[in-house]
Amino acid sequence: MVKGSDLLVAALENEGVERVFGVPGEENLDVVESLRKSSIKLIVTRHEQAAAFMAATYGRLTGKPGVCITTLGPGALNLTTGAAYALLGAMPMVMLTGQKGILSSRQAKFQIVDIVNTFRPLTKLSLQIVSGATIPTLVRDAFRIATTQPDLDARHATETMLGQQPRWARWLIALRNVLVTPLGLKTSGAGDGVGRDMIGLFPVLSETPERLVAGFNDKHLDFRLVVDVTSTGAARNITATTLVLTHNWLGRTYLAVIMPFHRLIVPAMLRKAGG
Repeated sequence: MVKGSDLLVAALENEGVERVFGVPGEENLDVVESLRKSSIKLIVTRHEQAAAFMAATYGRLTGKPGVCITTLGPGALNLTTGAAYALLGAMPMVMLTGQKGILSSRQAKFQIVDIVNTFRPLTKLSLQIVSGATIPTLVRDAFRIATTQPDLDARHATETMLGQQPRWARWLIALRNVLVTPLGLKTSGAGDGVGRDMIGLFPVLSETPERLVAGFNDKHLDFRLVVDVTSTGAARNITATTLVLTHNWLGRTYLAVIMPFHRLIVPAMLRKAGG
């Protein structure tokens, strides 16, 4: 007979999960053992809250749901802060907690907490596995819902574009900042106004649900990023437009050097925003 923990881990592997963050405990030891025999790496943390934040941040950086696991009761409750962090930041995450047997869980035993109802306000979906036969379907639903963006607007699209850049794009931007700093050029628009709303490096200049304009002016050029979100039936279309006004030879030289990299970075960011 196939164990439920083996079914669960196989379903996680089918979703492309490479690592799980968490704290082993009595109620998840079967899952931990199944993970040991799988291709998934278990990263043990000192505290459940750390596991939740690591999973949420993994989801934010990769666009794939981060996964964390805890035992029941207080161990599961320690995930709440990380769950709220992920929900408010639109970071895909799947949390797995231990539980007692269905027939004994309502008998006021030590550390029994109604985890399903506790997490409903903090998640898109909160449910309990009551049959091993439902595990593959429930795992698929959890990962699908974790990555669904039903209410995509211009701000959300811009935050996703600028907040989930590929690693190579972040390296290029870091290199650019190192090279331009000796020339006295800005590395962000943070100094353009006290308390100005920022997304990534750029101050937000104007915003509607359908269009967001961000950017700043520098001595060599002025830069604007315009993100438009339109609907075509049930689909959402995201368009990014970059506008540049050069002021001098430094601006024209800078633009000529940066343009090949710009043509790589912007499409990569659009792919992230579109999921």
